[in-house]
Amino acid sequence: MSLYIPSYFLHVDIIVPEGNRDAFQKQMANFLRLDGFRRLDPANQWSLVLALRTPDPFATQLLEAVGGAHEDGIEKQGGRVRDVLERGNKGTSRQVYRYVHLWNIPDTNDLNVAAIMNACADDPVYMALDALVAREIQDLVVQIEWPSADVATNAPTPGNGEFVRVRRQFKSKDLGAYVYNVPSLLPALARAGWTSFGHYESATGLLNTFTEFWHTNRSARNSHLLETMSNAFGPPPENPKAPTNDTQAASIIWNKIKDLDPYEKRERLIQYLPAVNQISALQ
Repeated sequence: MSLYIPSYFLHVDIIVPEGNRDAFQKQMANFLRLDGFRRLDPANQWSLVLALRTPDPFATQLLEAVGGAHEDGIEKQGGRVRDVLERGNKGTSRQVYRYVHLWNIPDTNDLNVAAIMNACADDPVYMALDALVAREIQDLVVQIEWPSADVATNAPTPGNGEFVRVRRQFKSKDLGAYVYNVPSLLPALARAGWTSFGHYESATGLLNTFTEFWHTNRSARNSHLLETMSNAFGPPPENPKAPTNDTQAASIIWNKIKDLDPYEKRERLIQYLPAVNQISALQ
């Protein structure tokens, strides 16, 4: 009998003002060149396995903190998605970049993130990096592993295609169905041009939250394929404020498969995925 040891990662979401972009990237490269967190603790084995940045800056509000609390949300306007940061009631709009870093933590003895961050406070190299950041959120996540699942292990050449990060939050009763069905959908999504770079469940932060990383050589504008993948396993949102291709496709698929048994439902969805880009093909 083998013992299952989960694979832990530190998922870091970073907001950097537009004017700090080049300095942040240069200082991050310097931090890695100087052995990263290992320079603070020689036994530390953290390794940066994925580093992403939004291609263009986006407008947001970085507001005064209220009791140190903050909320991170997504606002949809006219079918387009833009990021919103809210930390109070007043503030000025700024152009910022979002960076996403994923650090592998191979040794469970290295899970004491708080101790490492405390050591960082005394490190001038790290503090110079931190001074360029407007906001940072860190969460421990566990990689979900499926037998025989087609998940990429090596990042593609920089500049080759685009990455999409997908974050999903489930009700407890819906989580099992999603985890069960994802592996069978990976080949269909691969044929549609999407390669999975892992699915990660939050060990800290919001419960029942999944973070996924996908790579495509096509434009990320067809990312509603990924949204349809999850929505089609449960009733889509009722009366969405601004119906988009993904909610329309999910509604059509759900009405066709909702009464099927789990196996048949999954097989039918695999057939529908390649046609999601053409909504009329599903009607």
